[in-house]
Amino acid sequence: MSTGYSGSRPGYEQFSIVFVWAVVLLAAMAFSQTMAETYEYEDDPVESTLIRTVFDLSALGKQAAQTGRIVILSFSTDWCEYCEALDQQVLEPMILSGDFAGRALLRKIVVDDISSIRDFDGRLKSVLDFALERKISLYPTLLFVDASGDELTQRIVGITVLEFAADNISKAMQQALLKQRS
Repeated sequence: MSTGYSGSRPGYEQFSIVFVWAVVLLAAMAFSQTMAETYEYEDDPVESTLIRTVFDLSALGKQAAQTGRIVILSFSTDWCEYCEALDQQVLEPMILSGDFAGRALLRKIVVDDISSIRDFDGRLKSVLDFALERKISLYPTLLFVDASGDELTQRIVGITVLEFAADNISKAMQQALLKQRS
């Protein structure tokens, strides 16, 4: 006697597909939330008064030469969440703790700014052109340079783990200072 049951119930396959997609979507949302918590930043960031934007690198270079400091250039964009996280959770606390005092001049260059910048040689150019000349393509990028704008140590490109960023910056700053003094 046949019951007419063929092994699959009507709508079961559609339910299975929807269920699998729902699980995948929930897992993606959970991962996204975890990443957002890892790199927390203010949703509507206020321009930092601790990290000044630079538009005249020639003058900054002169200041660095007079004081014997290196220059740290932080290249960022307005849309970069990692840049905001680096500023708020690493660079600003380092400034407040005095990590740069007497050692480095930290300045920000916002690459999507349509402004002009005077480079270390005194030439006026667009911020984007300056970034392209420096081969900046990922954000944030930190350059450690001398008063002439020459790179002193390996640049820091992007951030992977915020907890290690301050230590990496301190090490790069120390290497740059040693190279500058030699």
